[in-house]
Amino acid sequence: MVDYYGTGKEKVVLVSFGSVLGTIKEVVKKKYKGKVGVLNIRCFRPFPAEDIVQVLSKAKYIAVMEKDISIGSEGILATEIKAASFGKLKGKIQSFVVGLGGRDVTYEMIDNIISLVKKKDNEIKFVGK
Repeated sequence: MVDYYGTGKEKVVLVSFGSVLGTIKEVVKKKYKGKVGVLNIRCFRPFPAEDIVQVLSKAKYIAVMEKDISIGSEGILATEIKAASFGKLKGKIQSFVVGLGGRDVTYEMIDNIISLVKKKDNEIKFVGK
């Protein structure tokens, strides 16, 4: 129900699903191979909580990138991952909302997210124009 691109030892993991994954994988292949992993959530319901926690257990920084927002909260995938991993993961999980309204998700945006997830803040970030 999940696919992981990487060695499993990366300290930074980008988590997403859907159409944005192609761009994310291209950026990681070209610039961050061996440094950044990519977790693809292939099935949202039933939510693969155990699989996700297992894959993310060694990550220090987890950037959940999604093209949706739950008003007054964050993206639904980030909310589900945080709930499933509460007390089980040591890594920082941060939500990044990208591509709202059909906007393109660019290589520069993904580079920016990789930098931002390593910072100390934990607020939801809207990335894009």
